[in-house]
Amino acid sequence: MDEDGEAEFDAHVWDHAGDAFMQSFQAPPALAAGEKAALTAILRILRSHDGQAACDRICRLLAAQDPKNSVTPRILQLVGSTRNRILTDLRATLSDTDIRVPSRPQDLHRSGDLLRRGEQYVAAELRRVFAPVLDKDGEIDDGTLHVIFETLNRATWPGFKRQERAKLMGHYAEFRIASLLDDLGIGFEPAAKTQNRPSPDVAFEGVSYDLVVPNSKEPEICIKATAHTSNIGQYGESKDALEMKYAKSSLDALDPARRPILVSFIDGVGLYSNRRGLRAVLGAADEFFQFASMWKLPVLAAHRLGMEARLWLPDAEAHAPFLERYSGAVSMQDSAAGLAEAGEGAVGVALRAGRGAAPAA
Repeated sequence: MDEDGEAEFDAHVWDHAGDAFMQSFQAPPALAAGEKAALTAILRILRSHDGQAACDRICRLLAAQDPKNSVTPRILQLVGSTRNRILTDLRATLSDTDIRVPSRPQDLHRSGDLLRRGEQYVAAELRRVFAPVLDKDGEIDDGTLHVIFETLNRATWPGFKRQERAKLMGHYAEFRIASLLDDLGIGFEPAAKTQNRPSPDVAFEGVSYDLVVPNSKEPEICIKATAHTSNIGQYGESKDALEMKYAKSSLDALDPARRPILVSFIDGVGLYSNRRGLRAVLGAADEFFQFASMWKLPVLAAHRLGMEARLWLPDAEAHAPFLERYSGAVSMQDSAAGLAEAGEGAVGVALRAGRGAAPAA
C-alpha cells in the first residue's frame, strides 16, 4: 500500500462512539431488587460496626446468597473495580498460604477462610467509596440509598465492562465480516465467526488467520482483522504489523499460482496514535478494508472465485485505483436496490454467465 492507502484509511475511520455494539457496553442493567436490598444491608452493617465485626456480618450475609445471583460482582463494579481484580489481589495476598483462589468472585463462598479474606477486602473497598454516606449524621432512607446505588451503577458500568469490550471488539470485526460473506453466499471458514463471540481462527501454512475464503484447504483470500480504539503499541511497535509481516513472508514463499491474497481489515482511531504501525500493516497487506469499505471484500472474492460483484457506491471515484484493479469482476449499479449493505456501499455477487456452481466452502 502506498500513501493513497493511508489517506483512504484516514478518510474512513470507524466512528466507534456511535456504533451500536460499542454503545451496548455503556448502558448497564438496572440493579435488581435483591441487589439493592443486599447493598442496603451491607451499608447499614458498615455504618453500625467496625473492623472484624462488620466483616463477619457481611460474610454471613453473602454466604447465605445463591452464588448464581451473588451480589459480589455488583459490589466490585460499584467500587470501581473489575470483575477479576479481587481475585488477583487475593492471590497476591495469599500466595504464601495453601488457600486456593477460585476463578470467579461469586465462588469465594466455598471456603470460609477465603470468604473472610474476601469480605475484609470488600468491606475496605466499600468504606473507601461510600465514606460520605457512612460518615453522614442521621439515618439515610432506603429510597435515597437506592438512588445512590443506581447512580454509581451507571457511572461504573463502562469501566467494569472495559476488559470484556476490549476482548470482544476484535471478534466483533470478524463477526461483521463473516456475516456479510454469509449473507452473500460466499464460502468462508471458520463458520463459527457468524456468532459474535470468541471462536478459534484457522491456520494455513503455519499461520493463523481470522478468516479465509472460501476454505482452509485452498484459500483464495486470507484475512487478518483488528480494530483499535486506543493506541496500538508503544515506540512504534505493533503486534498487528508483526503478524502481517510474518503472514506476508509465509504467503510469499508459496508458488505464485496458489498464493492467496493477503487482506487486512484494520480500523479505529487507535491507529492515529501509531502511524508507523499503521503504515507497516498497510505495507504488508495486498489489500485492506475498513467498516466503511466492507464492500471491498466481496469484490476481491468475486475476482478470485470467477464471479461478478454487482456494486453500488455513493462515491466510486474515491476508490478508483481499487476498482480499476478489479474492474473485470465488478459491475457498477445505479442503486442499492436488491443488494446487501456493506459499509458505505451495497453489493451482491453472482455467477458469471456460462459458469458452473460457485466454489464450495
